Amino acid sequence: MNAIERRLRAAVNRVSTAITRWWCQSAMRHLLTGHGPSANQRRLRRHTARAAARTRAQHAARATAQHATRATAQGADRTAAPSAETMRARADAIEKLLAQQDHQT
Repeated sequence: MNAIERRLRAAVNRVSTAITRWWCQSAMRHLLTGHGPSANQRRLRRHTARAAARTRAQHAARATAQHATRATAQGADRTAAPSAETMRARADAIEKLLAQQDHQT
């Protein structure tokens, strides 16, 4: 194979690949030849696409729910910490009052 033949094949290959890709994906192929996806195959493609979309939606909903659960848990931790500190402060105050009363009597 010489250089001219290589260049010619490279140019033809691009065009033939594009035409083949169009032909394989085209509804014209089915109309002209009778070959192509059957009704069952088209139905399967639609069903698969819908199932994939449904699965993506379910995953998104789960991720949103998990995010909300994590945010709620983090918020509970933030609110629990001040209440624990408040309870410790109250206990310390009560102990001081009791200690003062013991010293007074």
